[in-house]
Amino acid sequence: MSPSLIWTDHAKTRLVERGLSQQTVEQAIRHADRKQPGKRSGTTEFSAEFDGHIITAVVSRNSDNQLVIISCWTDPPFEGTKDWKKKQRWQRYIHLPWWQKILWQAARQLGFWNF
Repeated sequence: MSPSLIWTDHAKTRLVERGLSQQTVEQAIRHADRKQPGKRSGTTEFSAEFDGHIITAVVSRNSDNQLVIISCWTDPPFEGTKDWKKKQRWQRYIHLPWWQKILWQAARQLGFWNF
């Protein structure tokens, strides 16, 4: 029997922002193509490819040995999502001349966007 899954509020928020379903992320965890230690101690990153998108979930275990889903994302991001828009801005930014990059950085520091 596989361990039960618990979703943090943060992970549920990321689902909505990134256009993912709980079912897709759970499948990525249960049928991961890749499993590696996460960036934080005690976490594991599970990744699986679905329809040309790599779905990744960061998971830890609680004291009852249940898997706690901390965050999740897709690469490349789904079109129209917050992450997709951020990636589009970054692609435009890296091709700007130096003086426009300064203007973009000023706008970013003033809170117009974050990339």
